[in-house]
Amino acid sequence: MKTPSNDQYDEEENYPPECWVEDNLVVVRDDELLPARCIFTNVPVERRDMVGCTLYYVPLWAYLFLPLGLLPVALVILIIRKPVRITYGLSPEVWWRVFWMRSIGITCMVVGFFGLFVALANESGAFIAVALVLLLGGIIAAFMSQTNPAVSRCQRSLGRRFGNDEFWLRGFGREFLKQLDEETRD
Repeated sequence: MKTPSNDQYDEEENYPPECWVEDNLVVVRDDELLPARCIFTNVPVERRDMVGCTLYYVPLWAYLFLPLGLLPVALVILIIRKPVRITYGLSPEVWWRVFWMRSIGITCMVVGFFGLFVALANESGAFIAVALVLLLGGIIAAFMSQTNPAVSRCQRSLGRRFGNDEFWLRGFGREFLKQLDEETRD
């Protein structure tokens, strides 16, 4: 497992990335450490601005079990999902933008949730509509504040050990993709 050393990002040169760009998607393997740049704005970031996360790939055919109910779908997803761990960078500007969007979204959700109970108790149609709009707007804002890339597809690497699959990730900025493509072509 690759873990960055404390002074790794203080050096002039970054490590050579072991990921590559293919059709505006970043192809990675498990435990991938992406370059120390913001994945949205491509500005260099410090070690403390690196985020580690585990993403899961679930094939679309797993959702065919949805007519059977949520429990069978949840069980199928828990059994067949494939995890991939990555570490990526976010600039302080992106951190603050995400923080404020998430804070506003959660506040709207809470106000809308409790406002819905008050509106239902008073049987006020306009107040019910406002509470529902706040609740749904808060849920949408909270989901929009997610910064994790998403897994588009997964493929077994031929000739590799078991569990060393390749994952195609989406959700990166154009500048980041362009510079990563230039770095990995050399």
